[in-house]
Amino acid sequence: MKIAILDDFQDSVRRLECFKMLDGHDVKVFDNPTRGIGQLAIWLAPFDVLVLIREHSVFSRALLQKLPNLEVISHTGKVSGHIDVQSATENAITIVEGVSDPKAPVKLTWTL
Repeated sequence: MKIAILDDFQDSVRRLECFKMLDGHDVKVFDNPTRGIGQLAIWLAPFDVLVLIREHSVFSRALLQKLPNLEVISHTGKVSGHIDVQSATENAITIVEGVSDPKAPVKLTWTL
């Protein structure tokens, strides 16, 4: 399986313990920002799975239609407006999102 991990600007994903779970897969970590839909389409066309760390990259209908191999988009947080969910559904792309502890923002707020 070909997996792309996007927007890892600090290049930290490879140092996570859980990264070892991807052994045996063809994984590419993108640690540089993209420059638009054309560049994203070229970079991501061969991948089956995308792992999004941030909402930096926008996955519009136009982009999703240029990714014929894409089967899954995994987002480390909640999916927001950066993914065209309807288009992904129409193109048989499964979207999975992460979960987090809802107390974390409250703790951060009290800390601040």
